[in-house]
Amino acid sequence: RIAHPFLVGLNQATDETIHLTVLDNDEVLYIDCVESRMRIRTYSVIGARAPLYCTAVGKAILAFLPEAEQKRIIREKALTRVTPNTITDPDALAEDLRKTVQRGYALDNMEHEEYLRCIGASIRNWKGEVYASISVSGPSQRLTMKRVSAIAPEVVNATNQISQTMGYRG
Repeated sequence: RIAHPFLVGLNQATDETIHLTVLDNDEVLYIDCVESRMRIRTYSVIGARAPLYCTAVGKAILAFLPEAEQKRIIREKALTRVTPNTITDPDALAEDLRKTVQRGYALDNMEHEEYLRCIGASIRNWKGEVYASISVSGPSQRLTMKRVSAIAPEVVNATNQISQTMGYRG
């Protein structure tokens, strides 16, 4: 209810598919979506699950979990190659997560679906804990790295506003 208007706003600003996920059993659970009106777009299923390590929504959460929890998840979950771009090396994933923290957003550069690029950012609750995330997803032809740079601040701004609405004051 709180996040949906922000998803709609991002969809209108980008004309790409916007997802809302929550952390559930060391995976992301898709709970809301606003689909692009473009003919070529991301197909979404509410209630679907995906790994943390190879999705923008997942990495946006994983990067901000306590270090011990992050390491446990990486150790316990098989970093299975899903596409040629999937990060399967724990050290390389740890570096990608460090970059995510520095940038303030996560990038799925065709790691979970070929030809699909996603930008994700985390949502915090009133205690400052990351528990959810949103992403902008689109075909890599349209969601170029140049466009990623332009859209990423909008994604981060939306998650910051949602977090503040949820009581986060950091």
